Amino acid sequence: NDLFISGCKVSQPTGSGSGSEDRDFTFDAAFGPETVPVSVVRSEVPLAVDAFLDGINAVLLVLGASGSGKDELLAGTPATGGAERWEGLVEHLIRSMYAALRESGEGGVAS
Repeated sequence: NDLFISGCKVSQPTGSGSGSEDRDFTFDAAFGPETVPVSVVRSEVPLAVDAFLDGINAVLLVLGASGSGKDELLAGTPATGGAERWEGLVEHLIRSMYAALRESGEGGVAS
């Protein structure tokens, strides 16, 4: 089945008859190929941490073609050739969660 993307909603047709309905999936954000990883971190990590502290489940879903940078976005990159090491999205998220728990005094997280 084909997927149709419009804004922050994906529709998947379930059939071709008069009784068939589309399945709709909504999401918070989508980023294009020109997006730099730090902009994803700045826009999404604070929202995910706030949701986490409010007890809301979340999923990080990274899709893209082979070689598009999915691994680098999630796991980061090592320091090579004079370039600094970049912490991936997962590391930023975990660090931010622990920092938020320390600041709130909840969860028994020590400094």
